Amino acid sequence: MTSQTISRQFEELDPGVLVVCGDEGERLQICDLLETEGFLARGVETGAEAEVALRLEDADLIILDGRLRDGGAMAVCRRLAVSYAAPIIMISDSADVTDRVIALEVGADDLLSRPFNSRELLARARALVRRSRALLNARILGMDGARQRVRGAQSWRIDAVTRKLTGPTGDTAVLTPGEVALLYVFLARPGQPVTGEIAAEELPGLSANHFRTSIVRLRRKMMKAGLEADTVKTLRSGGYFMEEDIAALCAGSQGFAASSRQMSEVDRSPAL
Repeated sequence: MTSQTISRQFEELDPGVLVVCGDEGERLQICDLLETEGFLARGVETGAEAEVALRLEDADLIILDGRLRDGGAMAVCRRLAVSYAAPIIMISDSADVTDRVIALEVGADDLLSRPFNSRELLARARALVRRSRALLNARILGMDGARQRVRGAQSWRIDAVTRKLTGPTGDTAVLTPGEVALLYVFLARPGQPVTGEIAAEELPGLSANHFRTSIVRLRRKMMKAGLEADTVKTLRSGGYFMEEDIAALCAGSQGFAASSRQMSEVDRSPAL
């Protein structure tokens, strides 16, 4: 499994979009529009709900209402831009140049003024997703040389509290709770096959149908942290596995395993 293969698989995934909008009707309308055009859309009402949703599951794009009811949209935009990698489209009632400049300065990547055209929203959404994925692909593919230099008996680490994955290159990636739980399934079964059915038994809420998508996203995070593209290997007979020596190199994996068990008991429907 090469970096190029993982990149192609990731590009084939439907982009995930988080719509943050205080108006339920408009929120549902935007989500429906995105869903009909091949996006995976989910909606929340407030900035606080957005931060909770993004901690549970990554998004490829955030569409942010400029008139949120739980506080200033500019402050929410700044927090999301600082904490998460997803590009942000802000929808605003104002056509004032000063307001638009402020939005861009606090972290918005693009802006639309109401009333907006549906085709324009879709075009801007596709453009931002395409650009952000291209940048991530370039970064990961560019790390191949670093991975080659540290290949061998190099440890890696997962912090179950912060969910930060640190690879042998020193690069890091933050996993979702569901990705942490899925990683533990492999660490608990070094050298053994893990199928969609096994994962679904271990992680209630993860369907076998979403298993492959979850694997692709986990692999991307692992590559971002400097791990090999085939740290999680594919079995021709079906399923995936992690080699025993690779699992053994996960520093502090015993403590991680205990924390992951506690996590899976608390969160019985991990978002992947």
